[in-house]
Amino acid sequence: MNLGEGVSHSIPLIRKTIVYDFLGQLVLEPKALTQLQEQADMPFALDTSTAELIPFHAFSRLLSGLRHHLGATVFVSSLQRIARQTSLNLKFNQATPENVVTSLGLRALSVETSAHVTRVEAHASVFEQIEAELFLTVYLHAYLKAWSPNLQEPSAYYLLHPQGQSLNELQIRNDIPQFLGQEHLALEYPVLEGIESINVHAEDKPFAYYVEQALSAYVGRVDMSLEVFSELIGISKRTVQRSLKQEGTSFREVKEALNFAFAKRVLIQRNSAVGDIAVHLGYADATQFVRAFKRANGITPFQWKKANQLSS
Repeated sequence: MNLGEGVSHSIPLIRKTIVYDFLGQLVLEPKALTQLQEQADMPFALDTSTAELIPFHAFSRLLSGLRHHLGATVFVSSLQRIARQTSLNLKFNQATPENVVTSLGLRALSVETSAHVTRVEAHASVFEQIEAELFLTVYLHAYLKAWSPNLQEPSAYYLLHPQGQSLNELQIRNDIPQFLGQEHLALEYPVLEGIESINVHAEDKPFAYYVEQALSAYVGRVDMSLEVFSELIGISKRTVQRSLKQEGTSFREVKEALNFAFAKRVLIQRNSAVGDIAVHLGYADATQFVRAFKRANGITPFQWKKANQLSS
């Protein structure tokens, strides 16, 4: 079984609602949470953002910072507590396997039952931090528990994180084996009755789509350079440039399209001034923004606003 088939170039993304619900349940002083978000380059104001997905690499860094802030024991227990509540808040019992793959940023998900065990296997990018793998493991269990309420705890956990590190303090359960250095992240259970076999792959989409989704939550909040973006997603600048060029576009073009979509939205919905929009989008001044907008849209922001207010 090759769980990686079907996806070539992609950026790990996690659904915003999962992250927003997670952050809302943290027992943490607002100032401390803000500091952790800043250190991880996490997008702010997720409740008002139109983005549906955010870079998992940034969330992974937040989880790592959170573990160091809370301590390993509290971090793991918090993951488990929050996952149980999130399962209710976001109605995991209604989720399809395809939903799980998209929501958790997986490349593929399989559930197979042999004579002795049911194995749940996830193909995900190799994260530098084990905290992200623990998050995925706990949330995968929460989805399975929502589908099968009588589900017991796993009999074993399998993580990609390499051997040779003192990670005993990050055990999900002290009484359940946790194997490191594995090919795929997986959970094993005693044979589960009523659980159908699953073999779902993430939909293969253009690399520009992933760039657009990863950038979306930052538009109007942070003027993201290619260098900063590459670090944010954990993919080299050269790889980003080459992948976009192969699709006939560029980082600047993807970013400008998002900028103009943001500008149009706030022109109508918030009646924002062109100068304010220019500042939020990182332009030197309103003139530079107007010139760029007209070059892409054929008319000025004022003309666009006037035409669309009349037609709405």
